[in-house]
Amino acid sequence: MDKSNRNRVIQQQIQLDHIDCCLSIWRDRMATGYEDRALLEEAATHDHAACFVALNPGRDVVGFSAGKVGVFSEVTAAPYSQLEPIDIQPNESVVYLNPTCVDREYEGRGIGSGLRKTLIEEFTTPEQTIVTEIWHREGVDGRAVNVKFGFECVQTHDQYWRSSSGGCGECPECNETPCTCSGGLYVLTDHPQAPT
Repeated sequence: MDKSNRNRVIQQQIQLDHIDCCLSIWRDRMATGYEDRALLEEAATHDHAACFVALNPGRDVVGFSAGKVGVFSEVTAAPYSQLEPIDIQPNESVVYLNPTCVDREYEGRGIGSGLRKTLIEEFTTPEQTIVTEIWHREGVDGRAVNVKFGFECVQTHDQYWRSSSGGCGECPECNETPCTCSGGLYVLTDHPQAPT
């Protein structure tokens, strides 16, 4: 396939037959054990979750962005009891955005930003509080994209992999046990329009 054609992607809502490809990208970009099949299945079949995929001209999934509506204390990866006090109540309904993942061959083309923009525009309303957790690591670091969209880091926590995975093994980034990487909780409360 020529390079100019490879750069063209289309976005659409996830279908059940996209899930295995999304999980493969998720594992490659974020690590095995971090992926969430149930979320992707819910996004394909229920209104309380959403996922948009980017498809190349051959209709292969090359990226995705997913989220769900839930109670704040239940949707964050880090246990709520470990979080510093913030302006979100434990029982408050929020939109939680999972990581946006793009196939390595398609990085740097704006696909992840485009998917995140579509997810915010199509799945949320300006009245909703949106939260996401970002792993501060080399290679897969969503801080810049989320700041572009207006997210504010309200706190960071050390040993992010241990807190988000329940300590189930070595961090795939630092390869340490316990993990020495940090992560942050990001919040977006005022989002009348996603940036272009």
